[in-house]
Amino acid sequence: FLILQRDAVRRNFYLHNPVNTEKFYILPWDYDRSFEPEKIPKDSFDTFELFRRLTYGYSRGTFSVFLNRYYRMDGIHNAIVAKASELRAGSLSDEKIDSLVDSLSEVVSPFRSRMPDAPISENVAMDKKLFSSLVSYAHTQLQWQFGIPLPPTLNEPLVDTENVTLSWKPAHDVTQSGPVTYDIYISSSVDFDENPPEFVVAGILGEKKTIARSELPPGNLYVRLVARSSVHPDRNWQTANNRLRDSGKNFFGIVVLDNTA
Repeated sequence: FLILQRDAVRRNFYLHNPVNTEKFYILPWDYDRSFEPEKIPKDSFDTFELFRRLTYGYSRGTFSVFLNRYYRMDGIHNAIVAKASELRAGSLSDEKIDSLVDSLSEVVSPFRSRMPDAPISENVAMDKKLFSSLVSYAHTQLQWQFGIPLPPTLNEPLVDTENVTLSWKPAHDVTQSGPVTYDIYISSSVDFDENPPEFVVAGILGEKKTIARSELPPGNLYVRLVARSSVHPDRNWQTANNRLRDSGKNFFGIVVLDNTA
């Protein structure tokens, strides 16, 4: 997190567990996207913004079985923040980073003027304070802006003659600020922005909701699930990680519900 290496938590690394130990080591082998600032997702259901939300902060590790389980351990956020603060006081302090930049910039400089780096480097100024400022920014984000929950996953809706039962694998607030609640939106259109949902229920506790079919319009419907943190729920919310392909477009956090007679 501190060096903003967004690929190294979901790909481009080896996971090593030495024999007869309980310690795991993450060994990245590709640092090409390091020091790349991560913008906070907008409060929007736009497809691009939903994808950014699903890959922001801790949520980026959701599709790694190891990291998904690791982030759900009690107290893990505090442990990560404590380790990050320890690194910031030592090997990743501003002074250490600035010193390394000073010593390594002379080594790197000749290569910046050669192919294949020259076309890119000529448009990028060598700001020696850039690296330490980005690590400082990342440290602040980790401490105060990682409250977006890990995403839930919608299960296939269960439909009987009278009711629809919606269930999901739970979201998780890694910061453990309080219980996560859920909102359900149901629409007759896959594009919720063009057609407001015909059915909305908010503040659900638990991972299941039964709805009378008579409360819903008939036909093929679309279900959206949103998980909200107890702290700043208007900002710290997450869509389900389901992906629906419809009419050549991707839609995140939505499943189809067949409510035909």
